[in-house]
Amino acid sequence: MRRRHRETIVLSLTLAALVGGLVGCDEQAAEPPPPPPSPTATPEAGAEREPAAQAMERTPASATELTVTDYTELRLQLGFGELTSASPAADRAGFWRQADAEAPLLSEGLLRGPDTAGLLEEHGFGEDDVAWEARFSGPDGEGWVVAFRDDLPMDGVVSAVGLGEGPLDGATVWREAHLVTSEDREPGEDSWAMDPELLSLVGIGAGATYVSRECVPGDPVDGLDELGPFSITFGATLATARLGPLRDDAFERADLAGPAFTDAFASPVADPHSGRLGWTLADAPAAAALTLAGDLPFAVCAG
Repeated sequence: MRRRHRETIVLSLTLAALVGGLVGCDEQAAEPPPPPPSPTATPEAGAEREPAAQAMERTPASATELTVTDYTELRLQLGFGELTSASPAADRAGFWRQADAEAPLLSEGLLRGPDTAGLLEEHGFGEDDVAWEARFSGPDGEGWVVAFRDDLPMDGVVSAVGLGEGPLDGATVWREAHLVTSEDREPGEDSWAMDPELLSLVGIGAGATYVSRECVPGDPVDGLDELGPFSITFGATLATARLGPLRDDAFERADLAGPAFTDAFASPVADPHSGRLGWTLADAPAAAALTLAGDLPFAVCAG
């Protein structure tokens, strides 16, 4: 039965390649997946300045988990590409209604809470000016990074941080980079960006990205290879997991899925050569919730 199921997955992958669909688990590609990266690979072309890669520059080496939500990408996907805090209130509310219902939000927005209501009126910026947001956590605690759109005047942000407004209390402004961070640390200093293996897990065109340096908690599964750092990225319609190249257990890991997972992640495919798994996003908000909860069966520890 296992062999038949595996043959079904292989057939699905072959058909997907023929129609230019889920090839390489990435809707941006219409050709076969590129050669797999080595364990010390750099990010794929163009990915080094993607939000996830930029966030790694600010993520301390001791962190074990990173989430990045690219609001710029999500606005484009949902048809609100020109949205800013200067847009009509109805348009801004419409975006968030749609994002909550349809998008894989790995963060609800640091500047979206009730304690940030005065930011727009008093300082001239708000959550709708955020380009992307990252959260990291590990044994040394948690932290965050907020990136603003490039054309936002930063004087209001400096003022709000200086006054300790809401979650910005104690934060650090990096004016030229259009960033605010929870920690006062130079970019790249003892960070994830110093690890090529972590950088190789970053893809382009993702609305949200999750990266972990550890397999997920739970009962280990016998017969699997050890799992190092891995990621899962969410596009407009597809989710892609990157487990590292040359995975003999790619099909076995793609098979590991419970009812809640298959309700959110549908039609699995696997590529052992590149170490990528892919799914159609059947329920993006549910997929994001499972990711944040660590309910990712494919990333279970080996027995």
